[in-house]
Amino acid sequence: MSDAGGLNDDARVADEGHEPPADTTADLTRTVMQAAEDDPNLSDDARLLLLTAMTGDDELKTELTGHTTNTDGEPAPRQTGTPAGAFLKSITVAGFRGVGPEARLDLTPAPGLVIVAGRNGSGKSTFSEAVEVSMTRTSYRWDNKPKAWKAGWRNLHASDPCRVEVELAEEGVGTTTVAAEWAPDTELDGGSHWVQRNGQKRDTSKDPLGWSVPMETYRPLLSYDELGGILEAEPSKLYDKLSAVLGLGQIADAQEWLDEQVKETGAPRREANKLVKQVLEELASSPDSRAAEAHTLLKARKRDLDAIEQLATGVSSKPPEDLTALRKLAALTVPSLDDVQAAVEECDKAQHSLAQASGMATDSLVRRSRMLEHALEHVVMTGAGSCPVCGVGTLDDEWAARAQKELSELKEQTAALREAERAHSTALSKLRGLLGPVPSTLQAEIDADLPSRSATADAWRAVQAVDVSTSTGPQEHVDAFTTLESNVTELRREADAERQRREDLWSPLARRLIEVVSALRSADEADQRGAVAKAAATWLKEHGNELRNERLRPISEHAQQIWGELRQESNVDLGPIQVSGSKTRRQVQLSAEVDGEEAGALTVMSQGELHALALALFLPRATLPASPFQFVVVDDPVQAMDPAKVDGLARVLERISRTHQVVVFTHDDRLPAATRYLGIDARILRVDRTAGSRVEVTDDEDPTRRYLSDAKAVALDPNANDEVRRRVIPVLCRLAVENACRDLFMARRFGRGDRRADVERAWEDTRTSRQALALALRDDARADVNGWLRRDRRLDAAMRVIGRGAHDGLLGDAAGAVDDVRLLVARLRANAP
Repeated sequence: MSDAGGLNDDARVADEGHEPPADTTADLTRTVMQAAEDDPNLSDDARLLLLTAMTGDDELKTELTGHTTNTDGEPAPRQTGTPAGAFLKSITVAGFRGVGPEARLDLTPAPGLVIVAGRNGSGKSTFSEAVEVSMTRTSYRWDNKPKAWKAGWRNLHASDPCRVEVELAEEGVGTTTVAAEWAPDTELDGGSHWVQRNGQKRDTSKDPLGWSVPMETYRPLLSYDELGGILEAEPSKLYDKLSAVLGLGQIADAQEWLDEQVKETGAPRREANKLVKQVLEELASSPDSRAAEAHTLLKARKRDLDAIEQLATGVSSKPPEDLTALRKLAALTVPSLDDVQAAVEECDKAQHSLAQASGMATDSLVRRSRMLEHALEHVVMTGAGSCPVCGVGTLDDEWAARAQKELSELKEQTAALREAERAHSTALSKLRGLLGPVPSTLQAEIDADLPSRSATADAWRAVQAVDVSTSTGPQEHVDAFTTLESNVTELRREADAERQRREDLWSPLARRLIEVVSALRSADEADQRGAVAKAAATWLKEHGNELRNERLRPISEHAQQIWGELRQESNVDLGPIQVSGSKTRRQVQLSAEVDGEEAGALTVMSQGELHALALALFLPRATLPASPFQFVVVDDPVQAMDPAKVDGLARVLERISRTHQVVVFTHDDRLPAATRYLGIDARILRVDRTAGSRVEVTDDEDPTRRYLSDAKAVALDPNANDEVRRRVIPVLCRLAVENACRDLFMARRFGRGDRRADVERAWEDTRTSRQALALALRDDARADVNGWLRRDRRLDAAMRVIGRGAHDGLLGDAAGAVDDVRLLVARLRANAP
């Protein structure tokens, strides 16, 4: 089966090598990371940061940098997935620019070339701007223009209603409408924008289709103003424009983010150093010994942050001596007065008992007891006899019995005396032991004003100096102890107050130390991240243009191919397109040769050549497979082009239209004429404007009509050879029918959201015209269309013309055969669902 778009096998073979380059957007990150992997001087952390910068992964950025990405309050665009296979179905305009009452431009949502022609002022460019405004919410024509320049955006004859509406055939969805409308009193930027997908409610959110990024990266719209402006900008602006048009901004965005990371990671160190300076001044003015120690630690070249933190939190192994002494003084204790009173009472009781025992057991009794013991011992040893002392009495058994009795009584009295003495001594020792030696904290040197400290030490010594063994000693001890207790109470109050005062003075410094430790640790971490970020940024800066040019290479080659087709008799040969420099020195290098001599492309090209070059730069990126836009809209590309370049443009557009829907607006008849004499399949629409800004769109010519017109011309040509007539007319008629079937089938299937691959496969699988007719009428190549054909014998006759006639040659009336096929096409278009 012949290609319904009018391309024969020879044309396909001749165009080999001119397919758009594969999209390298996904490969760019892989290219960068492969180059980074091959560099042994780059650390794994730096490679990971490069990956983060290239992918723009917000979660990974947060994990690596420790903070969320700053969006300045702007919500991230809502992505709904990458849409694919979006073709244009129609453009409707009312009250906008050159269109007054509503006008509609219907398009076939399928690959193919459509030329919308009309004189200047006819309103044709308004349809182009309607697509741009509805889909981008702005217009290159009005960007950065003075307010007065924008005054004519409403139609002067019919400004209400004012709206633009674009219908899309979106793969997997069906019909999607993108629109903008303005109330009578609103300005251009005050319109309401909405999107409505098939069967869903209108969505007025900022980016409901998720196309904001693809629209910037693969921008499928090129106005005349933008066509001229691309190459007229200064080097840095041209660099930026090409980065956007050709998708080179990913590396620039990564470089910018890495530079920002280097800047951000330096901020913690600057803040920490500033804080250290402030805290050192605060510490220097503090009399606290801890402040002096902290000052030394903080000023050290190699700071021990753990030691500073321990000092600040009070867990240091060696607390300040003055503070330790104050804490001890504040905790100083003496026995309670009740305990002292109890001990004195016990002494008094022991003294009284001793006095009683002493009264009974005098020394003479003790001596008498000893003497009796010796006398009894003498009787035992010598037996009864006269007293060895006086010689008068007799020491016999009777005397011994009396003496033994008396001795027992004397021992009892002596034992009671000894017990009373021991109890008295114990009570005195207990009283003396209630208060220990003067504490060292009362005697050591301490830098603190404690008036009660000296008095307390004296009172302590006074208590110790009392002789409690005298009769008045215990009471003197109580009196001295009462004075000591009072002094200790006052000293504790003074010491605690001084301790609290010092703590109150130290606490803010301690908090500041903790703050500065935290800041220094954060700065250390930031320094580590900063070193990694700097390494990654430096690496990307050194390799950026090399990577950009690698990224640009397939697009540059495709642009050179397009230029080769557009140049047509030009003596300018376009060389590789490369970028160089960075930041304020960034520029695009467009090299060229003129008659074999090297020259800068922009300096030697005419206006028409510059426009052709701009197209050569625009089309490769707009038609990359990764783009969700299966259409390209170009406004007035023909201006300033000589006829030869118009022919080249027609061939370029023809090639692109095999995979994309190409809609070209032009006021110049040369492009439609070129498609005719070059035999390029193109639908040509005519836009006319009448009084009151009424715009009408008419179908001036399409491939089906042209095939039939050519067939009729051959049939009526009296000079045509009969054999040529027999062979050519059926082929032209078959192409006409198949083209009509293809348009009807694809428009219906794409319009309801079928997958492009499925639609194109179904069409490619057809082998006969009858199958093509079945697809157009019944959506099934195997469907029976005989009943439909039998409604009119001329329909059946037409099928014989494009069937048997295309193989065996036409039999019968040639003009009548063409008329029958024209009727078949008309009925087909009228009856197809």
